Amino acid sequence: MEEQAALLRRLLVHLENKEAEERESEDGLLAEEFSRLKMQSIQYRNENTYPSQAALIKDNVKKNRYKDIVPFDHTRVKLSLSTSRKDEDYINASFIKGVSGSNAYIATQGPLPHTVLDFLRMIWEYEIQVVVMACREFEMGRRKCERYWPETQTDQFVCGPFTIHCDSDENKGDYRTRKLRITYQNCSRAIRQLHYVNWPDHGVPDSIPPILEMLQEMRVCQDHDDTPICIHCSAGCGRTGVLCAIDYTWNLVKRQTVPEDFSINDLVQHMRTQRPSVVQTKEQYELVYKTVKFLFEKYLQSFDTPACQNQDGVQLQPAASPSPAASAIQTSDRGAESQSDWKPPSQYPYFESPEGASSVDEPLDGLMEVFHFNPAPTLTLNDQSVALDNPCSEHPESGQRLEVIIPPNAAALAVREMGGSPPSPAPPLPERTPESFELADVEALVERCTSSQPVGLDRVGVSSEWCCDSLTAPATQHDLNPPLPHRTPESFILATEE
Repeated sequence: MEEQAALLRRLLVHLENKEAEERESEDGLLAEEFSRLKMQSIQYRNENTYPSQAALIKDNVKKNRYKDIVPFDHTRVKLSLSTSRKDEDYINASFIKGVSGSNAYIATQGPLPHTVLDFLRMIWEYEIQVVVMACREFEMGRRKCERYWPETQTDQFVCGPFTIHCDSDENKGDYRTRKLRITYQNCSRAIRQLHYVNWPDHGVPDSIPPILEMLQEMRVCQDHDDTPICIHCSAGCGRTGVLCAIDYTWNLVKRQTVPEDFSINDLVQHMRTQRPSVVQTKEQYELVYKTVKFLFEKYLQSFDTPACQNQDGVQLQPAASPSPAASAIQTSDRGAESQSDWKPPSQYPYFESPEGASSVDEPLDGLMEVFHFNPAPTLTLNDQSVALDNPCSEHPESGQRLEVIIPPNAAALAVREMGGSPPSPAPPLPERTPESFELADVEALVERCTSSQPVGLDRVGVSSEWCCDSLTAPATQHDLNPPLPHRTPESFILATEE
Protein backbone atom coordinates (compact mmCIF):
# COMPACT_ATOMS: atom_id res chain seq x y z
CA MET A 1 0.00 0.00 0.00
CA GLU A 2 2.80 2.41 0.92
CA GLU A 3 4.69 1.41 -2.21
CA GLN A 4 1.62 2.09 -4.35
CA ALA A 5 1.18 5.53 -2.80
CA ALA A 6 4.87 6.37 -3.27
CA LEU A 7 4.68 5.28 -6.91
CA LEU A 8 1.60 7.40 -7.55
CA ARG A 9 3.29 10.40 -5.97
CA ARG A 10 6.21 10.01 -8.37
CA LEU A 11 3.87 9.60 -11.33
CA LEU A 12 1.84 12.59 -10.19
CA VAL A 13 4.97 14.75 -10.04
CA HIS A 14 5.84 13.58 -13.55
CA LEU A 15 2.36 14.51 -14.81
CA GLU A 16 2.51 17.91 -13.10
CA ASN A 17 5.93 18.62 -14.63
CA LYS A 18 4.64 17.64 -18.05
CA GLU A 19 1.62 19.86 -17.54
CA ALA A 20 3.87 22.80 -16.65
CA GLU A 21 6.07 22.19 -19.68
CA GLU A 22 2.94 21.99 -21.82
CA ARG A 23 1.93 25.48 -20.73
CA GLU A 24 5.39 26.92 -21.42
CA SER A 25 5.93 25.17 -24.74
CA GLU A 26 4.71 26.81 -27.92
CA ASP A 27 3.93 23.59 -29.77
CA GLY A 28 2.96 21.57 -26.70
CA LEU A 29 4.48 18.30 -25.51
CA LEU A 30 1.14 16.49 -25.48
CA ALA A 31 0.48 17.64 -29.02
CA GLU A 32 3.86 16.21 -29.99
CA GLU A 33 3.07 12.92 -28.26
CA PHE A 34 -0.29 12.66 -29.97
CA SER A 35 1.27 13.48 -33.33
CA ARG A 36 3.61 10.52 -32.90
CA LEU A 37 0.63 8.31 -32.09
CA LYS A 38 -1.08 9.36 -35.31
CA MET A 39 2.07 8.74 -37.34
CA GLN A 40 2.33 5.28 -35.80
CA SER A 41 -1.27 4.52 -36.76
CA ILE A 42 -0.65 5.73 -40.31
CA GLN A 43 2.37 3.44 -40.48
CA TYR A 44 0.26 0.50 -39.26
CA ARG A 45 -2.22 1.19 -42.04
CA ASN A 46 0.33 1.74 -44.82
CA GLU A 47 2.38 -1.33 -43.92
CA ASN A 48 -0.73 -3.42 -43.20
CA THR A 49 0.75 -4.35 -39.83
CA TYR A 50 -2.66 -5.33 -38.53
CA PRO A 51 -4.77 -6.58 -41.47
CA SER A 52 -8.49 -5.85 -41.74
CA GLN A 53 -9.40 -8.26 -44.52
CA ALA A 54 -12.85 -9.14 -43.15
CA ALA A 55 -13.90 -5.49 -43.15
CA LEU A 56 -12.94 -5.11 -46.83
CA ILE A 57 -15.18 -7.91 -48.09
CA LYS A 58 -17.78 -6.45 -50.45
CA ASP A 59 -20.80 -7.42 -48.34
CA ASN A 60 -19.14 -6.05 -45.19
CA VAL A 61 -17.99 -2.68 -46.51
CA LYS A 62 -21.50 -1.24 -46.28
CA LYS A 63 -21.62 -2.26 -42.62
CA ASN A 64 -18.87 0.24 -41.74
CA ARG A 65 -19.97 3.73 -40.78
CA TYR A 66 -16.54 5.18 -41.66
CA LYS A 67 -14.33 3.57 -44.27
CA ASP A 68 -11.10 4.25 -42.33
CA ILE A 69 -12.37 2.94 -38.97
CA VAL A 70 -12.61 -0.82 -39.37
CA PRO A 71 -11.69 -3.61 -36.93
CA PHE A 72 -8.43 -5.50 -37.14
CA ASP A 73 -8.82 -9.17 -37.97
CA HIS A 74 -7.00 -10.35 -34.84
CA THR A 75 -9.30 -8.49 -32.43
CA ARG A 76 -12.60 -8.23 -34.29
CA VAL A 77 -15.77 -9.52 -32.66
CA LYS A 78 -17.17 -12.52 -34.53
CA LEU A 79 -20.86 -13.36 -34.46
CA SER A 80 -21.95 -16.98 -34.42
CA LEU A 81 -25.57 -16.48 -33.34
CA SER A 82 -27.69 -16.76 -36.48
CA THR A 83 -31.26 -15.51 -36.74
CA SER A 84 -31.63 -16.04 -40.50
CA ARG A 85 -29.76 -17.40 -43.49
CA LYS A 86 -28.56 -13.92 -44.38
CA ASP A 87 -26.69 -13.42 -41.12
CA GLU A 88 -22.91 -13.16 -41.36
CA ASP A 89 -20.25 -13.15 -38.66
CA TYR A 90 -19.05 -9.57 -39.30
CA ILE A 91 -19.72 -6.51 -37.16
CA ASN A 92 -17.62 -3.37 -36.83
CA ALA A 93 -16.53 -4.09 -33.26
CA SER A 94 -13.24 -4.90 -31.54
CA PHE A 95 -12.19 -6.54 -28.28
CA ILE A 96 -9.95 -4.47 -25.99
CA LYS A 97 -8.20 -6.18 -23.10
CA GLY A 98 -8.58 -5.04 -19.50
CA VAL A 99 -6.16 -5.08 -16.58
CA SER A 100 -6.70 -8.81 -16.04
CA GLY A 101 -5.77 -9.63 -19.63
CA SER A 102 -9.27 -10.73 -20.61
CA ASN A 103 -11.49 -9.09 -23.23
CA ALA A 104 -12.90 -6.47 -20.87
CA TYR A 105 -14.36 -4.12 -23.48
CA ILE A 106 -16.11 -4.30 -26.81
CA ALA A 107 -15.45 -1.05 -28.67
CA THR A 108 -17.94 -0.68 -31.50
CA GLN A 109 -19.47 1.91 -33.79
CA GLY A 110 -22.97 3.27 -33.37
CA PRO A 111 -25.33 0.91 -35.22
CA LEU A 112 -26.45 1.79 -38.74
CA PRO A 113 -30.09 1.23 -39.76
CA HIS A 114 -29.16 -2.09 -41.38
CA THR A 115 -26.76 -3.24 -38.61
CA VAL A 116 -29.04 -2.87 -35.58
CA LEU A 117 -29.85 -6.58 -35.80
CA ASP A 118 -26.14 -7.43 -35.80
CA PHE A 119 -25.66 -5.18 -32.77
CA LEU A 120 -28.43 -6.99 -30.86
CA ARG A 121 -27.02 -10.37 -31.92
CA MET A 122 -23.70 -9.34 -30.39
CA ILE A 123 -25.37 -8.12 -27.19
CA TRP A 124 -27.16 -11.44 -26.80
CA GLU A 125 -24.34 -13.78 -27.83
CA TYR A 126 -21.72 -12.22 -25.55
CA GLU A 127 -24.18 -11.78 -22.66
CA ILE A 128 -23.58 -8.04 -22.40
CA GLN A 129 -24.83 -6.60 -19.12
CA VAL A 130 -23.79 -2.94 -19.54
CA VAL A 131 -23.84 -0.77 -22.66
CA VAL A 132 -22.20 2.67 -22.55
CA MET A 133 -23.22 5.13 -25.26
CA ALA A 134 -21.06 8.26 -25.59
CA CYS A 135 -22.86 10.11 -28.38
CA ARG A 136 -26.27 11.42 -29.32
CA GLU A 137 -28.41 10.01 -32.08
CA PHE A 138 -27.98 13.28 -33.99
CA GLU A 139 -24.99 15.60 -33.79
CA MET A 140 -24.50 18.71 -35.92
CA GLY A 141 -27.50 17.74 -38.02
CA ARG A 142 -26.21 14.28 -38.88
CA ARG A 143 -27.27 10.90 -37.57
CA LYS A 144 -24.47 9.41 -35.50
CA CYS A 145 -26.20 6.34 -34.13
CA GLU A 146 -29.37 4.44 -34.87
CA ARG A 147 -31.76 4.02 -31.96
CA TYR A 148 -31.91 0.48 -30.60
CA TRP A 149 -34.27 1.04 -27.65
CA PRO A 150 -37.88 2.25 -27.42
CA GLU A 151 -38.58 5.97 -27.17
CA THR A 152 -40.92 5.60 -24.19
CA GLN A 153 -41.42 3.10 -21.41
CA THR A 154 -44.82 2.15 -22.81
CA ASP A 155 -43.45 1.29 -26.25
CA GLN A 156 -41.39 -1.64 -27.38
CA PHE A 157 -38.61 -1.81 -29.97
CA VAL A 158 -38.73 -4.82 -32.31
CA CYS A 159 -35.87 -5.80 -34.59
CA GLY A 160 -36.05 -9.25 -36.12
CA PRO A 161 -36.51 -11.81 -33.34
CA PHE A 162 -35.46 -9.35 -30.63
CA THR A 163 -37.82 -7.20 -28.56
CA ILE A 164 -36.52 -4.46 -26.29
CA HIS A 165 -38.45 -2.75 -23.50
CA CYS A 166 -37.35 0.24 -21.43
CA ASP A 167 -38.30 -0.36 -17.80
CA SER A 168 -36.86 2.93 -16.49
CA ASP A 169 -35.13 6.06 -17.76
CA GLU A 170 -33.40 8.26 -15.19
CA ASN A 171 -31.78 11.62 -15.89
CA LYS A 172 -28.44 11.97 -14.09
CA GLY A 173 -27.54 15.36 -15.55
CA ASP A 174 -24.75 14.77 -18.05
CA TYR A 175 -25.85 11.20 -18.69
CA ARG A 176 -28.96 9.04 -18.52
CA THR A 177 -29.42 5.60 -17.00
CA ARG A 178 -31.85 3.23 -18.69
CA LYS A 179 -32.90 -0.23 -17.62
CA LEU A 180 -33.53 -2.17 -20.80
CA ARG A 181 -35.02 -5.63 -21.14
CA ILE A 182 -34.16 -7.63 -24.25
CA THR A 183 -36.20 -10.71 -25.17
CA TYR A 184 -35.18 -13.43 -27.60
CA GLN A 185 -37.07 -16.71 -28.06
CA ASN A 186 -39.16 -16.19 -24.90
CA CYS A 187 -36.04 -15.55 -22.81
CA SER A 188 -35.41 -12.11 -21.30
CA ARG A 189 -32.29 -10.43 -19.94
CA ALA A 190 -31.76 -7.12 -18.17
CA ILE A 191 -29.29 -4.63 -19.62
CA ARG A 192 -28.11 -1.35 -18.15
CA GLN A 193 -27.53 1.45 -20.67
CA LEU A 194 -25.51 4.48 -19.58
CA HIS A 195 -25.97 7.23 -22.16
CA TYR A 196 -23.61 10.24 -21.91
CA VAL A 197 -25.51 13.03 -23.65
CA ASN A 198 -23.36 16.10 -22.95
CA TRP A 199 -20.19 15.22 -24.82
CA PRO A 200 -19.72 18.15 -27.25
CA ASP A 201 -19.46 17.55 -30.98
CA HIS A 202 -15.78 17.19 -31.92
CA GLY A 203 -14.77 18.30 -28.43
CA VAL A 204 -14.47 17.11 -24.86
CA PRO A 205 -16.55 17.66 -21.72
CA ASP A 206 -15.43 20.62 -19.63
CA SER A 207 -15.89 18.71 -16.38
CA ILE A 208 -14.24 15.48 -15.25
CA PRO A 209 -16.51 14.33 -12.34
CA PRO A 210 -19.57 13.46 -14.52
CA ILE A 211 -17.41 11.12 -16.60
CA LEU A 212 -16.10 9.40 -13.48
CA GLU A 213 -19.59 9.23 -12.00
CA MET A 214 -20.83 7.37 -15.07
CA LEU A 215 -17.84 5.01 -15.04
CA GLN A 216 -18.36 4.44 -11.32
CA GLU A 217 -21.99 3.47 -11.94
CA MET A 218 -20.79 1.24 -14.78
CA ARG A 219 -18.58 -0.62 -12.30
CA VAL A 220 -21.37 -0.76 -9.72
CA CYS A 221 -23.47 -2.58 -12.32
CA GLN A 222 -20.57 -4.86 -13.32
CA ASP A 223 -17.38 -5.02 -11.27
CA HIS A 224 -15.75 -7.92 -13.14
CA ASP A 225 -14.30 -8.67 -16.57
CA ASP A 226 -15.93 -12.08 -17.01
CA THR A 227 -18.13 -10.59 -19.72
CA PRO A 228 -17.13 -7.55 -21.77
CA ILE A 229 -18.69 -4.13 -21.35
CA CYS A 230 -19.94 -2.70 -24.64
CA ILE A 231 -18.83 0.91 -25.21
CA HIS A 232 -19.71 2.81 -28.36
CA CYS A 233 -19.92 6.33 -29.73
CA SER A 234 -20.33 7.02 -33.44
CA ALA A 235 -17.10 5.55 -34.84
CA GLY A 236 -16.24 3.51 -31.75
CA CYS A 237 -12.72 4.86 -31.32
CA GLY A 238 -12.50 8.47 -30.08
CA ARG A 239 -14.83 8.95 -27.13
CA THR A 240 -15.00 5.18 -26.74
CA GLY A 241 -11.21 5.03 -26.42
CA VAL A 242 -11.18 7.79 -23.82
CA LEU A 243 -13.60 5.85 -21.60
CA CYS A 244 -11.65 2.61 -22.03
CA ALA A 245 -8.33 4.27 -21.15
CA ILE A 246 -9.75 6.02 -18.07
CA ASP A 247 -11.52 2.91 -16.76
CA TYR A 248 -8.40 0.79 -17.39
CA THR A 249 -6.23 3.19 -15.37
CA TRP A 250 -8.85 3.51 -12.63
CA ASN A 251 -8.90 -0.28 -12.24
CA LEU A 252 -5.10 -0.32 -11.91
CA VAL A 253 -5.28 2.24 -9.11
CA LYS A 254 -8.14 0.51 -7.27
CA ARG A 255 -6.33 -2.84 -7.46
CA GLN A 256 -3.04 -1.19 -6.47
CA THR A 257 -1.32 -2.72 -9.49
CA VAL A 258 -0.04 0.41 -11.24
CA PRO A 259 3.31 -0.64 -12.80
CA GLU A 260 6.52 1.29 -12.25
CA ASP A 261 6.74 2.18 -15.93
CA PHE A 262 3.11 3.26 -16.30
CA SER A 263 2.64 5.61 -19.24
CA ILE A 264 -0.54 7.04 -20.70
CA ASN A 265 1.15 7.24 -24.07
CA ASP A 266 2.05 3.54 -23.96
CA LEU A 267 -1.46 2.62 -22.83
CA VAL A 268 -3.13 4.46 -25.71
CA GLN A 269 -0.60 3.09 -28.18
CA HIS A 270 -1.27 -0.46 -26.96
CA MET A 271 -5.03 0.03 -27.29
CA ARG A 272 -4.48 1.31 -30.83
CA THR A 273 -3.07 -2.10 -31.73
CA GLN A 274 -6.47 -3.56 -30.81
CA ARG A 275 -8.80 -0.92 -32.26
CA PRO A 276 -7.74 1.76 -34.78
CA SER A 277 -7.67 5.43 -33.75
CA VAL A 278 -8.42 4.86 -30.06
CA VAL A 279 -8.47 8.35 -28.47
CA GLN A 280 -8.96 10.12 -31.77
CA THR A 281 -8.11 13.81 -31.20
CA LYS A 282 -5.50 15.83 -29.33
CA GLU A 283 -8.20 17.25 -27.04
CA GLN A 284 -9.33 13.75 -26.11
CA TYR A 285 -5.71 12.78 -25.42
CA GLU A 286 -5.35 15.78 -23.09
CA LEU A 287 -8.60 14.80 -21.37
CA VAL A 288 -7.16 11.35 -20.56
CA TYR A 289 -4.09 13.01 -19.03
CA LYS A 290 -6.17 15.39 -16.91
CA THR A 291 -8.49 12.64 -15.71
CA VAL A 292 -5.66 10.26 -14.78
CA LYS A 293 -3.94 13.07 -12.87
CA PHE A 294 -7.24 13.77 -11.12
CA LEU A 295 -7.58 10.08 -10.14
CA PHE A 296 -4.04 9.95 -8.74
CA GLU A 297 -4.70 13.05 -6.64
CA LYS A 298 -7.96 11.62 -5.27
CA TYR A 299 -6.35 8.31 -4.37
CA LEU A 300 -3.51 10.03 -2.50
CA GLN A 301 -6.01 12.24 -0.69
CA SER A 302 -7.97 9.18 0.45
CA PHE A 303 -4.73 7.45 1.44
CA ASP A 304 -3.47 10.40 3.49
CA THR A 305 -6.65 10.75 5.57
CA PRO A 306 -6.35 9.52 9.20
CA ALA A 307 -8.99 6.83 8.63
CA CYS A 308 -6.93 5.32 5.81
CA GLN A 309 -3.62 4.75 7.61
CA ASN A 310 -2.17 1.24 7.67
CA GLN A 311 -2.71 -1.19 10.50
CA ASP A 312 0.82 -1.19 11.93
CA GLY A 313 -0.18 -0.40 15.50
CA VAL A 314 -2.41 2.49 14.50
CA GLN A 315 -5.99 2.60 15.72
CA LEU A 316 -8.29 3.15 12.74
CA GLN A 317 -10.90 5.87 13.05
CA PRO A 318 -14.57 5.17 12.36
CA ALA A 319 -16.17 6.39 9.19
CA ALA A 320 -16.93 10.08 9.11
CA SER A 321 -20.57 10.96 9.66
CA PRO A 322 -22.28 12.46 6.63
CA SER A 323 -22.94 16.19 6.51
CA PRO A 324 -26.51 17.52 6.90
CA ALA A 325 -26.64 18.18 3.18
CA ALA A 326 -25.50 14.67 2.37
CA SER A 327 -28.05 13.22 4.79
CA ALA A 328 -30.80 15.21 3.13
CA ILE A 329 -29.75 13.97 -0.28
CA GLN A 330 -29.68 10.36 0.93
CA THR A 331 -33.13 10.71 2.48
CA SER A 332 -34.62 12.17 -0.70
CA ASP A 333 -33.15 9.37 -2.78
CA ARG A 334 -34.61 6.51 -0.75
CA GLY A 335 -38.00 6.76 -2.42
CA ALA A 336 -36.53 6.51 -5.88
CA GLU A 337 -34.20 3.66 -4.93
CA SER A 338 -37.04 1.61 -3.50
CA GLN A 339 -38.66 1.48 -6.94
CA SER A 340 -35.65 -0.24 -8.50
CA ASP A 341 -33.93 -3.52 -7.76
CA TRP A 342 -30.57 -1.85 -8.40
CA LYS A 343 -29.41 0.29 -5.50
CA PRO A 344 -26.36 2.44 -6.12
CA PRO A 345 -24.32 3.67 -3.18
CA SER A 346 -25.63 6.78 -1.49
CA GLN A 347 -22.46 8.52 -2.60
CA TYR A 348 -19.90 7.78 -5.26
CA PRO A 349 -16.44 7.63 -3.68
CA TYR A 350 -13.57 7.48 -6.10
CA PHE A 351 -11.94 4.61 -4.26
CA GLU A 352 -12.85 2.09 -1.63
CA SER A 353 -10.90 2.62 1.55
CA PRO A 354 -7.68 0.58 1.68
CA GLU A 355 -7.95 -2.89 3.11
CA GLY A 356 -8.75 -2.89 6.81
CA ALA A 357 -9.74 0.76 6.91
CA SER A 358 -13.13 2.29 7.48
CA SER A 359 -14.88 3.85 4.54
CA VAL A 360 -14.80 7.58 4.12
CA ASP A 361 -17.98 9.28 3.00
CA GLU A 362 -16.86 11.47 0.12
CA PRO A 363 -19.04 12.53 -2.81
CA LEU A 364 -17.88 12.17 -6.37
CA ASP A 365 -16.66 15.72 -6.83
CA GLY A 366 -14.73 15.48 -3.57
CA LEU A 367 -15.88 18.93 -2.55
CA MET A 368 -19.33 18.51 -1.01
CA GLU A 369 -20.45 22.00 -0.12
CA VAL A 370 -21.87 22.14 3.41
CA PHE A 371 -24.99 24.26 3.63
CA HIS A 372 -25.98 25.78 6.96
CA PHE A 373 -29.73 25.54 7.43
CA ASN A 374 -31.23 28.42 9.38
CA PRO A 375 -34.80 28.73 10.61
CA ALA A 376 -37.08 29.58 7.73
CA PRO A 377 -38.06 33.30 7.67
CA THR A 378 -41.74 34.09 7.92
CA LEU A 379 -43.80 36.80 6.27
CA THR A 380 -46.81 38.38 8.01
CA LEU A 381 -49.61 39.46 5.67
CA ASN A 382 -52.52 41.18 7.42
CA ASP A 383 -51.81 39.45 10.75
CA GLN A 384 -51.40 36.03 9.10
CA SER A 385 -48.00 34.32 9.18
CA VAL A 386 -46.77 32.68 5.99
CA ALA A 387 -43.52 30.67 5.85
CA LEU A 388 -41.24 31.49 2.96
CA ASP A 389 -40.27 28.66 0.59
CA ASN A 390 -36.48 28.97 0.82
CA PRO A 391 -35.16 27.28 3.99
CA CYS A 392 -31.50 28.00 3.19
CA SER A 393 -29.79 31.28 3.87
CA GLU A 394 -26.26 32.51 4.12
CA HIS A 395 -27.14 35.04 6.85
CA PRO A 396 -28.16 34.07 10.38
CA GLU A 397 -30.52 37.02 10.63
CA SER A 398 -32.75 35.44 8.01
CA GLY A 399 -34.84 33.95 10.78
CA GLN A 400 -36.46 37.29 11.61
CA ARG A 401 -40.10 38.08 10.88
CA LEU A 402 -40.99 40.44 8.06
CA GLU A 403 -44.26 42.32 8.58
CA VAL A 404 -46.14 43.82 5.65
CA ILE A 405 -49.61 45.41 5.94
CA ILE A 406 -51.63 45.44 2.70
CA PRO A 407 -54.87 47.50 2.73
CA PRO A 408 -57.96 45.60 1.52
CA ASN A 409 -58.61 48.12 -1.28
CA ALA A 410 -54.96 48.44 -2.38
CA ALA A 411 -55.64 47.33 -5.94
CA ALA A 412 -58.56 49.75 -6.44
CA LEU A 413 -56.55 52.66 -5.04
CA ALA A 414 -53.65 51.90 -7.35
CA VAL A 415 -55.91 51.89 -10.42
CA ARG A 416 -57.56 55.18 -9.37
CA GLU A 417 -54.17 56.88 -8.90
CA MET A 418 -53.04 55.87 -12.40
CA GLY A 419 -56.18 57.39 -13.90
CA GLY A 420 -57.25 54.40 -15.95
CA SER A 421 -56.33 50.84 -16.75
CA PRO A 422 -53.01 49.71 -15.31
CA PRO A 423 -50.15 49.06 -17.75
CA SER A 424 -49.12 45.57 -18.67
CA PRO A 425 -46.64 44.06 -16.20
CA ALA A 426 -44.46 42.98 -19.16
CA PRO A 427 -41.81 45.51 -20.26
CA PRO A 428 -42.01 46.99 -23.78
CA LEU A 429 -40.43 44.79 -26.42
CA PRO A 430 -37.81 45.92 -28.96
CA GLU A 431 -38.71 47.07 -32.44
CA ARG A 432 -38.47 44.43 -35.15
CA THR A 433 -35.75 44.81 -37.74
CA PRO A 434 -35.73 43.52 -41.34
CA GLU A 435 -33.25 40.84 -40.30
CA SER A 436 -35.68 39.45 -37.74
CA PHE A 437 -38.01 38.32 -40.53
CA GLU A 438 -35.33 36.15 -42.18
CA LEU A 439 -35.71 32.45 -41.53
CA ALA A 440 -32.68 30.26 -40.86
CA ASP A 441 -32.00 27.53 -43.36
CA VAL A 442 -33.16 24.26 -41.91
CA GLU A 443 -31.95 20.94 -43.27
CA ALA A 444 -34.56 18.40 -44.16
CA LEU A 445 -35.32 16.04 -41.32
CA VAL A 446 -33.81 12.60 -41.66
CA GLU A 447 -36.54 9.99 -41.53
CA ARG A 448 -35.81 7.05 -39.33
CA CYS A 449 -35.21 3.93 -41.35
CA THR A 450 -37.17 1.01 -39.98
CA SER A 451 -36.23 -1.55 -42.61
CA SER A 452 -32.97 -3.29 -43.29
CA GLN A 453 -32.43 -1.96 -46.81
CA PRO A 454 -28.80 -1.82 -47.99
CA VAL A 455 -27.05 1.50 -47.78
CA GLY A 456 -25.10 2.83 -50.76
CA LEU A 457 -21.35 2.94 -50.42
CA ASP A 458 -21.38 6.68 -50.97
CA ARG A 459 -22.88 7.03 -47.49
CA VAL A 460 -19.79 5.62 -45.83
CA GLY A 461 -17.99 8.56 -44.25
CA VAL A 462 -14.48 9.37 -43.19
CA SER A 463 -13.47 9.98 -39.58
CA SER A 464 -11.42 12.93 -38.38
CA GLU A 465 -8.43 10.78 -37.40
CA TRP A 466 -6.34 11.66 -40.43
CA CYS A 467 -6.94 15.40 -40.20
CA CYS A 468 -4.20 17.61 -38.82
CA ASP A 469 -6.54 19.71 -36.70
CA SER A 470 -9.52 18.83 -34.61
CA LEU A 471 -12.82 19.98 -36.00
CA THR A 472 -14.82 22.69 -34.31
CA ALA A 473 -18.52 23.29 -34.60
CA PRO A 474 -19.28 26.20 -36.99
CA ALA A 475 -21.00 29.19 -35.47
CA THR A 476 -24.09 30.56 -37.15
CA GLN A 477 -25.84 33.91 -36.98
CA HIS A 478 -29.18 32.22 -36.34
CA ASP A 479 -28.35 30.82 -32.90
CA LEU A 480 -30.28 33.62 -31.12
CA ASN A 481 -34.04 34.07 -31.12
CA PRO A 482 -35.26 36.91 -33.44
CA PRO A 483 -36.46 40.13 -31.74
CA LEU A 484 -40.18 40.60 -31.22
CA PRO A 485 -42.28 43.45 -32.78
CA HIS A 486 -42.50 46.94 -31.26
CA ARG A 487 -45.22 47.47 -28.65
CA THR A 488 -48.01 49.91 -29.55
CA PRO A 489 -50.06 52.05 -27.11
CA GLU A 490 -53.08 49.83 -27.75
CA SER A 491 -51.20 46.80 -26.43
CA PHE A 492 -51.14 48.31 -22.93
CA ILE A 493 -54.97 48.48 -22.71
CA LEU A 494 -56.44 45.52 -20.85
CA ALA A 495 -59.67 43.97 -22.08
CA THR A 496 -62.57 44.54 -19.66
CA GLU A 497 -65.06 41.87 -18.78
CA GLU A 498 -68.63 42.36 -20.09
